[in-house]
Amino acid sequence: MNIRKLLIPFALLGLASMPAAAQTVWDGVYTAEQAERGKDLYLAECVLCHGATLLGAEDGPAVTGDGFRAAWDGRTADQLVERIRTTMPADGPGFLSRSQSTDITAYLFSDNAFPTGEAEMKSSLATLKKIVIKAEKE
Repeated sequence: MNIRKLLIPFALLGLASMPAAAQTVWDGVYTAEQAERGKDLYLAECVLCHGATLLGAEDGPAVTGDGFRAAWDGRTADQLVERIRTTMPADGPGFLSRSQSTDITAYLFSDNAFPTGEAEMKSSLATLKKIVIKAEKE
């Protein structure tokens, strides 16, 4: 019996279990509609600390611009979504659902000029872990 014929099924199993290639925020990982929902949530829940222009206020840092991009460069969307979900708003952490936090993240991506795509960003951690935030397009 040919050893190659025996190894092929195992090789195919190995390929099937490999994780999908990561996306970056430059790949259009959210929709304009999702960002609009996120904007509404941001204005209701985040504006007091982070400001109407997203440039920060007395109680919260900027969530747009070079500083924000540098701070999150190389991190993944799940980290940002979970930061929002578990620590904000400051007067009621954990109030926002993962879905709401994902929509707010879409709004932050939009305001940071990351392009929109044709599919909404899913709120599952497994999906969000595959989206890398890159400060600059490569």
